[in-house]
Amino acid sequence: MGASGGPTMASLAEEALQQCPSTKIVLSGYSQGAMVVHYAVRKVDNSKIAAIAVFGDPLNGESFGTVAKTKLVNYCGKSDFICDHGPTNVSGSHISYFADASEAAQAIVTAGGLKASARV
Repeated sequence: MGASGGPTMASLAEEALQQCPSTKIVLSGYSQGAMVVHYAVRKVDNSKIAAIAVFGDPLNGESFGTVAKTKLVNYCGKSDFICDHGPTNVSGSHISYFADASEAAQAIVTAGGLKASARV
């Protein structure tokens, strides 16, 4: 699982970079989508990846290639049996990550060295 979506995610990232070379790419996924990120990161120029954010990653603990760990935002709940074989860093189960959305967004901004836009 995830292998078939990886090339598509990588292709979309590369297309965005071709259209706007200075864009900052954030690859993100939840559960099987996190697995897609593991496969996509192999095909995207790592110097163009600002951050990676995964939630409930079944491959928790496996690397994201040569992307620096400082660019990784990884949420795995203490009672999430899907990703519990790697580091856990928040409370909750596999379907509770919505509660971490604001914190995760700020972590992505920080990890990617991005500018947060003002809310309107």
